[in-house]
Amino acid sequence: MKIGSIAENIYNRTVKKELSFVNDKCADFRRNCAFFDADTQGKDFIITNTRSSSLSMMNCTLSIISSLNELIVQEAELVGLNINLLMSEKYSEEKMRKILASIEEVLDKADAKVLSFHGENTSYINEPVLTCSAIGYKKKNTKAVTKPGNDIVMIGTAGYAGTSILAIKERENLLKRLPADYIDGAVVKPDGLIVKDEAALAIKSDDACIYHVSEGGVYATLWNMASESRVGLDIYIKNIPIKQETVEICNYLDLNPYELMSEGSLLVSLTDGQKLVDSLLEKGIKSAIIGKVTDSNDKVIINEDERKFITKPCPDELFKYI
Repeated sequence: MKIGSIAENIYNRTVKKELSFVNDKCADFRRNCAFFDADTQGKDFIITNTRSSSLSMMNCTLSIISSLNELIVQEAELVGLNINLLMSEKYSEEKMRKILASIEEVLDKADAKVLSFHGENTSYINEPVLTCSAIGYKKKNTKAVTKPGNDIVMIGTAGYAGTSILAIKERENLLKRLPADYIDGAVVKPDGLIVKDEAALAIKSDDACIYHVSEGGVYATLWNMASESRVGLDIYIKNIPIKQETVEICNYLDLNPYELMSEGSLLVSLTDGQKLVDSLLEKGIKSAIIGKVTDSNDKVIINEDERKFITKPCPDELFKYI
């Protein structure tokens, strides 16, 4: 396609066909803005930070997944998403169509629609880059607080999304060590990373404080959880759920799985962690109590007799390979 914003005829026959918009005004090619009705009495607007992802990151959908999950754990009502897709001038309309189809799969799983979309071709990049922010609103002051004595429950597994991305991007390299079916078994569909069902069960606990585990992995999210409420943590590393595929792939690539992108997983602080674990298991969702909130400032990882401190979040391990 030609350099610059995508042409109106391409927009009409491809973008409007593949993506679900909030309303007709939002889908209008001639407007670079969004329109929506909002009755915000007694509610706060929430706009997620603009997130970026490339073709190698879940076919560009990771930024959308992360934005949606942030609103889900905030118990916010989604209005819609603002999406910008930047592509190489060498990209064809058919390649763009495939990216949009993968985006729509994620939107459909989350029951989400698009507020605005802008597509553009440039000579400055080789791989498509998608940026996204989500807009919603929620009742004021509804977020619980992480308190000393609370259990920490993890839903999902460490390095969940990152392992999937690496299994695709580093497949030829991994085949030197691991069988093909083992590598392929680590790949998850992007719409499988939406935490809507898991969060809905956790939210039923009135004192649940929920975080989705994203960039920086489990350690980064634990740090943020503790720092926000100015508390400490005792985390038992052997209790952190992790798939064997993640262990093997991270060992071969020399990566720390606990500092690897874990979108699709949640950390929950609440009084009765076992009750949540049991209710999740009834729905076929695996989880585990991985530690306790303490009244100190120390964020500690415990491995039998060894104790070490969680440090400030580092760049995600995934960025060593993408």
